[in-house]
Amino acid sequence: MKKITTEKQAMEAVKRDGCALAYVSEELWTYLLKPDVIVTSLARNYTVALFYDVNTMFAPVVAKKGEDSIGVRIREIAKKNGVPIIKNRALAQKLYNEIEAGQMIPMEFFAAVVLIYLELERKYNVVKFKSKTRRGRYE
Repeated sequence: MKKITTEKQAMEAVKRDGCALAYVSEELWTYLLKPDVIVTSLARNYTVALFYDVNTMFAPVVAKKGEDSIGVRIREIAKKNGVPIIKNRALAQKLYNEIEAGQMIPMEFFAAVVLIYLELERKYNVVKFKSKTRRGRYE
């Protein structure tokens, strides 16, 4: 496989080699959406990586997802890159089964996902819900 050095090459590799490559390749991890948090269920190793930018997105997006060996690999890469991992079996299973990678979280999951981000803020001091106003101030 050709060495990936740009985001464009990463996206081409995903299209060419399939989505599974994006889940397991640490090199691609660098060039695709960098998740804020990993939600996991250790029972069947369901793992869902969430990404959210309050200034450009209406809701969080499932950046990556996987189960079994792919889920384990996502968690390994996340841990190595300092991405917080939160265990929530029910939410991880529902997100994994109902939402594809790259899709925005539907409204029915907002409350549960907000709780994950609040836990992220409380435990890891990561603030995701403050946005800049037109005057450049944070609300």
